Amino acid sequence: MRRNRIIFWLGEASPHQSGYLRALADLLTGKTIIAVLQQRLQTERLTLGWQTPHLGRMDVVMSPDQRTVEEIALREPENTVHIFGGLRLPMVDRALRICAPTTALIGVLSEARRWEGWAGKFRLLHSYVVERPYRNRVDFVLAIGHAGVRWYEMCGYPSERTFSWGYFVENEERKSIQRSQKHQGGDVAIAFVGQCIPRKGIDILLRALSMLEVQQWRLCIIGDGPQRPSLEGLSRKLRVAKRVAFMGVKNNAEVRGILDETDLLVLPSRFDGWGSVVNEALMSGVPVICSDHCGAADLVRASGFGETVQARSAEDLATVLDRRIRNGRLPESHRSEIQAWSKCIEGEAAARYLIKVIEHIDEGKDAPVAPWLRERSAANIHLDNNERIASDVWIDC
Repeated sequence: MRRNRIIFWLGEASPHQSGYLRALADLLTGKTIIAVLQQRLQTERLTLGWQTPHLGRMDVVMSPDQRTVEEIALREPENTVHIFGGLRLPMVDRALRICAPTTALIGVLSEARRWEGWAGKFRLLHSYVVERPYRNRVDFVLAIGHAGVRWYEMCGYPSERTFSWGYFVENEERKSIQRSQKHQGGDVAIAFVGQCIPRKGIDILLRALSMLEVQQWRLCIIGDGPQRPSLEGLSRKLRVAKRVAFMGVKNNAEVRGILDETDLLVLPSRFDGWGSVVNEALMSGVPVICSDHCGAADLVRASGFGETVQARSAEDLATVLDRRIRNGRLPESHRSEIQAWSKCIEGEAAARYLIKVIEHIDEGKDAPVAPWLRERSAANIHLDNNERIASDVWIDC
């Protein structure tokens, strides 16, 4: 890569980005890699079990003042790539406007905004108008998930400069964690990880499980939130409470330890820009059922290790769960195969892909394919004949 500086303008240091940022600094020895952060990891994130990540060899600038923003943004533009994560953050927006008139290479990294209904149409119009001054100046977009790709194309960004992107969780070595309720027996161990809020669709999962005739399952709900009391009440009303354990918030290491004993992760979100627990599950060798409104459905479809279901449909989810549970617990050979595939969503794979994107845009090299999409063919050998990988678009526009 001929440019010597890559500057990331981000809201905070996220464990969903730290792996590829650290790997990028290791791969590009001798080049300047800087993360400019608007703020430290907020207390709200820490209470959800997030941990402040280690960014390795990267230089980190925290909460810069206006003068520092200008100095970083204007230095050596001909040798610099600026990547902006979150256009609506004040510091990020300010830096982008400073960089726009220069010769620097400019990239945007972001999720889609929700575009269904009248509110969604307003968001689309808002983005189309507000981003007009610099839309043609953006050299490439790293769009989170298939919804992100579609969103940016609808906002007028050229498709040939829009690349599939995602979130990439850490995959560090883990020590064995002692738990009070270690999974045993023949029941299929199902897990949900996330906040207890309506958007995450836990109520849909509980209703789907209540429809099943087969009873060889147990559900572990990891996370907390304002909806937890009503969800506990719903589990009693649906007569599944004896098979459901609400475990509260766990840190990342504890979640990974629980996933090591899980046969199936379910993420039934009504909407999720990504859903990083899907990455965590696949890295732990666990197949995933998620709704087609999750950005991380890209990974489920591409790998073949799981299925997507229609968002908001307890009936569709129940059909898939019934089949999965009847197939029994997850064989260790399948777990190992899923883990082997998940190498393509580790930090180093994402960092190498990002370098190829930059080289394609800046130097005219071949357009790269996201590694999790490139590895599609090797992953499908354990799908049952009657299983499916949904291909429908996650929202009708």
